[in-house]
Amino acid sequence: MLKNKCYCGNNKNINIVYNEKIRSGSYGNLTKKKHRILNCKKCDLTYLENPKEKFFYETSEYRKKFNNSSTIKTHHKLHEDRLKKKIFKIGEKKFKKKKVIDVGAGAGTFLNIIKKHSSQTIAIEPASFWHNYLKKKHLTFSYADDLIKKNIKADIVVSFDVIEHIDDPIKFLKDIKNILNKNGVAYIATPNYNDILMNLIPNTFSQFNFRTAHTLYFNEKSIKFFLKKAGIKKYKINYYHEMDFSNLLVWLKDKKPSGLNKLKIFNDSFEKFYISYLEKKKLSSHLWVEIKR
Repeated sequence: MLKNKCYCGNNKNINIVYNEKIRSGSYGNLTKKKHRILNCKKCDLTYLENPKEKFFYETSEYRKKFNNSSTIKTHHKLHEDRLKKKIFKIGEKKFKKKKVIDVGAGAGTFLNIIKKHSSQTIAIEPASFWHNYLKKKHLTFSYADDLIKKNIKADIVVSFDVIEHIDDPIKFLKDIKNILNKNGVAYIATPNYNDILMNLIPNTFSQFNFRTAHTLYFNEKSIKFFLKKAGIKKYKINYYHEMDFSNLLVWLKDKKPSGLNKLKIFNDSFEKFYISYLEKKKLSSHLWVEIKR
């Protein structure tokens, strides 16, 4: 038993779930030393013990390490297609004449896409080296606190693949609530700890999945716990899968990631069935949280 305190405040029944080298950068780059991944039995959060990269996430070096580049062009290329799918899931018409905030906006890829529909787009991005570009297109801030101080709120708040980097998930969720207008909606997506690959090949996938840049690993139970801790009462938790069946097969065959559409032998109908099945069985790549004021 460990005395390492969880992010929920609990320091009892903390168990080690992994104690090996983890990813430190793009695929194939591992830490020199072993890292412990812990699980709290109270809230069921899985998390990295003693993360060292609290402010590294805000630097261009972080992007170079994990994306092999920190350029705006590369960022858009890496994220545009996946963000378009998330916009499709929400419904593009929902952004019409709405004030929209993206928490963890990166180089603004999401906001660039929906800007033509929205009345105003606001980027929250702690990586200041992107601010000059962001300010040309969107109202830009470093942190949610900056908006809260000015009482700036929005009709729609999104935050995709961000909360897993945070060292205070309760404050993060409270901030989301505080920058959301009455009758507004927030959409949060974060990797699902119960991903299909964590169930099928946990030893192989863990070395890829656990990484120095991710502090937190949520499942449905743990995200519910922190939503309630943040005082959020109106929410729905759904599932969202962004990888195709080809990616699963390559992982099972070669024990490594392949990206999308590596094996071009499955039609759209099959892919839709596969994704729908994983989402219904709660084995998708991501948790999808909708929050209302």
